[in-house]
Amino acid sequence: MKTFLSSLYASANLTDYMRSHAASVPEKVRVFRDYIRYVNGPLLDWGCDHAPDANMVKHVKPDAECHACDVRESIPEPFCFNVEYRQITPNKPLPYADGFFDTVIGAGTFEHVACEALALQELFRVIKPHGTLILTHIPNAFSLAEFLCKVIGRTMHTRKYTQREMRRKLLENGFYPRAVFRYNSVPLNNLFDANQFAAIDRIPVANWFCNTMTIVATRVDYFGSHIVSGTTVDPLI
Repeated sequence: MKTFLSSLYASANLTDYMRSHAASVPEKVRVFRDYIRYVNGPLLDWGCDHAPDANMVKHVKPDAECHACDVRESIPEPFCFNVEYRQITPNKPLPYADGFFDTVIGAGTFEHVACEALALQELFRVIKPHGTLILTHIPNAFSLAEFLCKVIGRTMHTRKYTQREMRRKLLENGFYPRAVFRYNSVPLNNLFDANQFAAIDRIPVANWFCNTMTIVATRVDYFGSHIVSGTTVDPLI
């Protein structure tokens, strides 16, 4: 997967944003490997920019129906060939029918929306009952990297979240959190490949200071014990 994603970046006319993401291919692949087990059916890469996540899904699931959307006019080559793209307008309904998707992936998107509740309500609308919402690269409020950046006068994210806060937001908008993954508890991205310290990200308490989180949630119509039947619920969530 690392070779595939690197080849896409190598073939593209990179913007500054894409260039910064090309440097984090190992991390993106690691996040992908954690969430791919939850991906089924028609997929939406929500707030995709150049849609690396949709392309990775299409690479491992060639028959998958992959859609992507963002505010930009189009996806640059060669990322555009594997997905059906639509341009969207912020704070307006998504151009998809009710219950169209089995899975929605928001890769580094949630912290940028103007109104979180409206965004989650619209995602609730387009995801099928018992479908899956995957939010990746959620900035952690306790991030050591974010703290160090603030000390030197460089703020990485305006919005940052605790796991408890994200759980509450999801529950209030019809999503049942199922699993959480943490990344880059050791802020050495600029010195080493942070994936070398991945084992620390799995250690409770130590990983409270991680840089980002991925949360997987199920869309439900009402809450009851049956909704987690047959699933593994992370005890931390």
